[in-house]
Amino acid sequence: MRKNIIIGAFALFAFLLLVFTCPNKQDHEEAITYVVSSLINEKIDEEETDALALLGSFYLTKFVGQFLDSRLRVNNYFLFSVGEVNYKGKTKNVSFGILNQVYTIDKEDIKKEISEDK
Repeated sequence: MRKNIIIGAFALFAFLLLVFTCPNKQDHEEAITYVVSSLINEKIDEEETDALALLGSFYLTKFVGQFLDSRLRVNNYFLFSVGEVNYKGKTKNVSFGILNQVYTIDKEDIKKEISEDK
Protein backbone atom coordinates (compact mmCIF):
# COMPACT_ATOMS: atom_id res chain seq x y z
CA MET A 1 0.00 0.00 0.00
CA ARG A 2 2.74 2.47 0.97
CA LYS A 3 4.66 1.58 -2.20
CA ASN A 4 1.61 2.51 -4.32
CA ILE A 5 1.32 5.89 -2.60
CA ILE A 6 4.98 6.66 -3.27
CA ILE A 7 4.66 5.63 -6.92
CA GLY A 8 1.47 7.71 -7.27
CA ALA A 9 3.10 10.75 -5.67
CA PHE A 10 6.11 10.43 -7.94
CA ALA A 11 3.88 10.07 -11.02
CA LEU A 12 1.88 13.15 -9.98
CA PHE A 13 5.08 15.13 -9.44
CA ALA A 14 6.43 14.10 -12.86
CA PHE A 15 3.12 14.99 -14.54
CA LEU A 16 2.97 18.42 -12.90
CA LEU A 17 6.62 19.06 -13.73
CA LEU A 18 5.99 18.34 -17.40
CA VAL A 19 2.82 20.46 -17.48
CA PHE A 20 4.41 23.51 -15.88
CA THR A 21 7.59 23.37 -17.97
CA CYS A 22 5.97 22.91 -21.38
CA PRO A 23 7.49 25.51 -23.77
CA ASN A 24 5.17 28.04 -25.44
CA LYS A 25 5.18 29.54 -28.94
CA GLN A 26 7.66 32.28 -28.05
CA ASP A 27 10.16 29.68 -26.80
CA HIS A 28 9.85 27.79 -30.09
CA GLU A 29 10.27 31.00 -32.12
CA GLU A 30 13.41 31.96 -30.20
CA ALA A 31 15.00 28.53 -30.66
CA ILE A 32 14.27 28.37 -34.39
CA THR A 33 15.40 31.97 -34.95
CA TYR A 34 18.67 31.18 -33.16
CA VAL A 35 19.36 28.16 -35.40
CA VAL A 36 18.53 30.05 -38.61
CA SER A 37 20.55 33.10 -37.52
CA SER A 38 23.59 30.97 -36.76
CA LEU A 39 23.23 29.33 -40.18
CA ILE A 40 23.11 32.76 -41.84
CA ASN A 41 26.15 33.90 -39.87
CA GLU A 42 28.07 30.75 -40.85
CA LYS A 43 27.29 31.39 -44.51
CA ILE A 44 28.45 35.02 -44.22
CA ASP A 45 31.65 33.93 -42.45
CA GLU A 46 32.42 31.44 -45.25
CA GLU A 47 32.33 34.12 -47.90
CA GLU A 48 34.08 37.43 -48.03
CA THR A 49 31.74 39.90 -46.44
CA ASP A 50 31.37 43.59 -46.22
CA ALA A 51 29.17 45.90 -44.20
CA LEU A 52 26.30 45.42 -46.65
CA ALA A 53 26.31 41.65 -46.12
CA LEU A 54 26.31 42.17 -42.37
CA LEU A 55 23.33 44.48 -42.67
CA GLY A 56 21.63 41.86 -44.84
CA SER A 57 22.09 39.26 -42.12
CA PHE A 58 20.32 41.53 -39.62
CA TYR A 59 17.48 41.99 -42.10
CA LEU A 60 17.21 38.24 -42.73
CA THR A 61 17.10 37.53 -39.01
CA LYS A 62 14.28 40.04 -38.64
CA PHE A 63 12.50 38.45 -41.62
CA VAL A 64 12.79 34.98 -40.04
CA GLY A 65 11.16 36.30 -36.88
CA GLN A 66 8.26 37.80 -38.82
CA PHE A 67 7.89 34.64 -40.92
CA LEU A 68 7.74 32.46 -37.82
CA ASP A 69 5.31 34.83 -36.14
CA SER A 70 2.84 34.35 -38.97
CA ARG A 71 3.55 30.74 -40.05
CA LEU A 72 4.61 28.87 -36.91
CA ARG A 73 1.90 26.95 -35.12
CA VAL A 74 2.68 25.34 -31.79
CA ASN A 75 0.54 22.43 -30.70
CA ASN A 76 0.55 22.20 -26.93
CA TYR A 77 -0.08 18.69 -25.67
CA PHE A 78 0.30 19.79 -22.00
CA LEU A 79 3.28 17.49 -21.38
CA PHE A 80 5.18 18.59 -24.49
CA SER A 81 4.70 20.87 -27.49
CA VAL A 82 5.39 20.53 -31.20
CA GLY A 83 6.09 23.43 -33.54
CA GLU A 84 5.11 23.17 -37.17
CA VAL A 85 5.43 25.51 -40.12
CA ASN A 86 3.02 25.62 -43.02
CA TYR A 87 4.84 26.65 -46.19
CA LYS A 88 3.75 26.17 -49.81
CA GLY A 89 0.89 23.94 -48.73
CA LYS A 90 3.15 21.60 -46.76
CA THR A 91 3.25 21.27 -43.00
CA LYS A 92 6.62 20.40 -41.50
CA ASN A 93 7.46 19.72 -37.87
CA VAL A 94 10.35 22.01 -37.00
CA SER A 95 10.60 21.88 -33.22
CA PHE A 96 9.79 19.81 -30.16
CA GLY A 97 9.59 21.23 -26.66
CA ILE A 98 9.68 19.51 -23.30
CA LEU A 99 10.94 20.48 -19.82
CA ASN A 100 11.56 24.14 -20.82
CA GLN A 101 13.82 23.00 -23.69
CA VAL A 102 13.08 23.35 -27.39
CA TYR A 103 14.80 21.02 -29.85
CA THR A 104 14.77 22.19 -33.44
CA ILE A 105 15.66 20.78 -36.81
CA ASP A 106 19.38 21.01 -37.39
CA LYS A 107 21.26 23.23 -39.83
CA GLU A 108 21.75 20.45 -42.37
CA ASP A 109 17.99 19.90 -42.62
CA ILE A 110 17.46 23.62 -43.12
CA LYS A 111 20.07 23.68 -45.91
CA LYS A 112 18.37 20.69 -47.52
CA GLU A 113 14.94 22.35 -47.40
CA ILE A 114 16.30 25.58 -48.87
CA SER A 115 18.04 23.74 -51.71
CA GLU A 116 14.85 21.79 -52.51
CA ASP A 117 12.84 25.01 -52.79
CA LYS A 118 15.11 26.44 -55.50
